[in-house]
Amino acid sequence: DGTFSLDACRLDGSERKTLLSNTEGRAYHPWGLAMEGDKVWLSVEGKAVLMDPATGESEPGADESVQIANVGALGSGVLCVDSDSQKLLEEHYQPTGDLLADERQQQEILDQATMTLSAWDPRTGEEVPLMNWNNGEWRYLQVWNNKVILFSEEQGRFEARDLVTGEVTVLAENWPAEQTVLTAYVRDGHLMVETAWKPEPDNSDTWKECLFALDLENGQMTEIALRNHGGQGTTLARILGESEDKFYVLYQGAGSGHWIEEMAMIPKADYYAGVDSMEPIKDIF
Repeated sequence: DGTFSLDACRLDGSERKTLLSNTEGRAYHPWGLAMEGDKVWLSVEGKAVLMDPATGESEPGADESVQIANVGALGSGVLCVDSDSQKLLEEHYQPTGDLLADERQQQEILDQATMTLSAWDPRTGEEVPLMNWNNGEWRYLQVWNNKVILFSEEQGRFEARDLVTGEVTVLAENWPAEQTVLTAYVRDGHLMVETAWKPEPDNSDTWKECLFALDLENGQMTEIALRNHGGQGTTLARILGESEDKFYVLYQGAGSGHWIEEMAMIPKADYYAGVDSMEPIKDIF
């Protein structure tokens, strides 16, 4: 109905409070979040605002010159990823009317794009470039512990590049070419890599969705076997958040003859071990 609110509550649904709503005449980007300690940077009416979810108190920042994104923070800077892809497309893309050929042409141009990770100070508005990589060679995944995590499909490996020292660490090598990396995110000191095995020709039943937890300290890889509540189906119980010893997950459950999405808490040890001890959370929204 055109209304919204930004709320904070504990993962069990308690201690709920409204931080922002459009009844105050404010506009914000719900996708424009970056963490700084226990606080979050928001985009509110074209300005950066540092919000404390525990108290609702806010601190005004600089006028936005970049799109705040959920990338991370380095010191006092909000990390932002940008590229020159749009400029390259405007300079080199020449549509022919052949959809497949035009799609290939666009991808070839995008593969030549330079990706840039910068630190933008939301208090002063100053922007400092930190690192570059080629879009066709490396895929950006996450920033963790002041390191950029990248994946090379061609080389079949994950790397971490230190934003302070420039040191490069290989996290995992020999990634199977037939397995596609769909997305990745960091939880509990692990890179959670969602993947899919490519189906065999003319046999879509061989498609398989998988999740691997890559320990970012020791490089150990663990395949997560946990699926829907009750073990039915193949859909992953996806991690949305975490506390000290539990994951907050979204999973599919059976209800009135159809599948419904539900949220639950599960001990981290059980999640890794594939033990279905998920405790559903009711009325969180």
